[in-house]
Amino acid sequence: MAGLSTSGSASPRPFPPPARRRIPLIGLLFIVGLLLSGNVALLYESWRHQRALTALRLDPLAMGGASSAQDFTKADLMILGDSHAAGWGLTGLGTHVANLGVSGHTSAQVLYRCELLLSETQANCILVFAGGNDAKAAGFQPERIHAIAQDCISNLKEARDFLAPRCRRLVFCTIPPLFRQPASWYLMNREACFEARQIINEGLREFQGDHVEVLDAWEIFSARGDLPSLSSDGVHMNAAGYALLEARLRELLRVAPR
Repeated sequence: MAGLSTSGSASPRPFPPPARRRIPLIGLLFIVGLLLSGNVALLYESWRHQRALTALRLDPLAMGGASSAQDFTKADLMILGDSHAAGWGLTGLGTHVANLGVSGHTSAQVLYRCELLLSETQANCILVFAGGNDAKAAGFQPERIHAIAQDCISNLKEARDFLAPRCRRLVFCTIPPLFRQPASWYLMNREACFEARQIINEGLREFQGDHVEVLDAWEIFSARGDLPSLSSDGVHMNAAGYALLEARLRELLRVAPR
């Protein structure tokens, strides 16, 4: 018929505009970038943990980083313990402050360091801040909550009995609460970790007596409504958090601010 096409082929489908074709490509590149950055982050964390594990195997008591005997045996104030102790920059409670805290240490390591380093010590005050890593270990071994907590209390009791004759004042700190939930703690049993903290803190509170004081960090912080503002990572105190703790320590020791 006149006026009708006889080719029989459909007209070609137009290509989509360039901008519409680029959107899926940009999305794909974004996903690939996220995956690559995630892998890099995982590799870095793996390297960091392997490096820490190697250091622990080479020097489990961190004796290589300990000060010489002349640096701390006659300190006015000595601090022992884990990262809570290591991060506490106490300077106003004595003319000579020696901080022997080591991040990651458990109560057993704190005890052994006491016995190896401090046999000749005669400090005015010794502050022990430990137990948090023992409680954390219970989060990875929830079936051993009570055994881990009781071992921690026993280690710290032994440390107490060793240190008491070597100082005028001996102070033990309870484990503070979590200031906020760190992402890494979702990998562990948080209820087990919390229960272990409670057991260890109850044991530490029983240390209170002649010559031994208890600075109850759990009580100081748990009643506050501004916990996230007192920590940089959810676990450790920042300068504002330590300032609160130091103010209570001054009251405990009856030391005027400098």
